[in-house]
This record gives sequence, C-alpha cells and structure tokens, in this order.
Amino acid sequence: MVERGDAKLLGWAADELGAGENTVTFTSDRIARERPDTVRRFLAAFRKGSATWDSAFLDAHGNRKDQPNAPEMLGIVADALHQPAVIARGVGYFDPENRIVLADLQDLVDWYAASGMIKTHIDAAAMIDQRFVIFAK
Repeated sequence: MVERGDAKLLGWAADELGAGENTVTFTSDRIARERPDTVRRFLAAFRKGSATWDSAFLDAHGNRKDQPNAPEMLGIVADALHQPAVIARGVGYFDPENRIVLADLQDLVDWYAASGMIKTHIDAAAMIDQRFVIFAK
C-alpha cells in the first residue's frame, strides 16, 4: 500500500516496542481444554516451520545471511500475501523453538496499557496456557 501511495509509513513497530516478542498464537479455552493434542500437534508443526524459516536466513553463527533455500521461503510467503517486494525487504526472525520470553511479553502488555490501548493491568503469565509453552531460559 505504501509503495502504491495508498498509505504512508508512520514507523515500524520494533522502533516503539523493541525487538522482543512479536508473534503470538491464540486458541480458544474450549479447544485447549477439549483438544489439547490438536494444539500440541499444531504447535509442533509451527515450530518446524519457524525452524525452516530461520535456517533459510541465518548462518551457522546466527548472523543474517541468506541460505540457498531463502528464495524458496520468500516465494512461498510472497505468493500467499501477494507482496514479494515487501517480504524480501522485511525478513523477520522467528525463534526456531517458538520460546516465550515472559518479561518481553509483559513489557509489551505494559506498553499497551501505558498507551491507553487496554484499561487495566494484565499479568502476561495469566494469558499463557503453560501446558503448551516453551519458555526461554
């Protein structure tokens, strides 16, 4: 939209929120309660996808460097979103294990509260069903 002139870039979320948690996965309480195996299988597949994405754009030392499968990964996402140029410029990092840094999540929730986007304090740990989480050390 920015490239077409239909919108203006005001800033990047990471400029305001930092480089902490930026991806979440939600499910309903009912599905988590009644179909926990489905949730576990979904998260296992999601972790596998994250690891595949991560390995396409990082070298063995964790530095940003396109690997031979990078064009394929970009193509998959660009085709699905119909945004090839944007995807290529903004490759995001996904923790290959989809671990949660609880302090980062709390910082994000606190930022929303301080910005008036939520009205009450929320304990980030209370938002997480710990049966399905891998916490970062």
